[in-house]
Amino acid sequence: MRALLAALALLVLWTAASAILGPVLLPSPLAVAERAVDLIRSGELLDHSLTSLRRMAIGFGTALLFGIPLGILMGRSRVISDLLLVPIELLRPISGIAWIPVGLFLFGVGEKLPIFIIAYAAFFPILLNTVEGVEAAGQRLVVAGRVLGASGIKLYTRVVIPAAMPKILNGVRVGLGIAWMAIVAAEFIGAPSGLGYMIEWYRTMLSTESVIAALITIGLIGAAMDLSARLLARKFAAHE
Repeated sequence: MRALLAALALLVLWTAASAILGPVLLPSPLAVAERAVDLIRSGELLDHSLTSLRRMAIGFGTALLFGIPLGILMGRSRVISDLLLVPIELLRPISGIAWIPVGLFLFGVGEKLPIFIIAYAAFFPILLNTVEGVEAAGQRLVVAGRVLGASGIKLYTRVVIPAAMPKILNGVRVGLGIAWMAIVAAEFIGAPSGLGYMIEWYRTMLSTESVIAALITIGLIGAAMDLSARLLARKFAAHE
């Protein structure tokens, strides 16, 4: 009920602001809804959304593939952690968006640049939360697992990773949000398709209704991904 009231209040404020600023600067909710329906019927909005989601899946999957195993190694080995600490701390403060100019030189305009930006942006939250989760598991838990017969791969799959999973899932959730913001920025100038490209294209065409429709789509997809990550974390916690 509160969410519905908040949505209604937002629509009222939006309508009032549109009346003050004019439909060119800020189209009304009705005008945006009508344009969104046209974009959906033509298939354009769906095509760009699926393109962005495909890049997201590849880039985020890459971040998971490297971030979680490396985080486990760093969490379990002081030597590896010390060796990688300096490069990680140097690269971590640099946002994925800041790499777009360099990425254009390396990859050009196309698929590779947005995927690289996604993987880079999501990698550090996943890595650092995995390290923290593994370290929090503690040596006592590992020793207890060995006493109970767990060793080698089983020690990690049955003891270390389950204990670290809440932190890992938190890193996944944070990484999803950061990566989704980064891909839209990368698609502005680094891709010939996707929701970011769509926003930039319709900006040049002065179609504010289309720009806002794409922005709302980005927000809805981002909210859906965050909700999915939260439900996954709750489901895991329920099985603990």
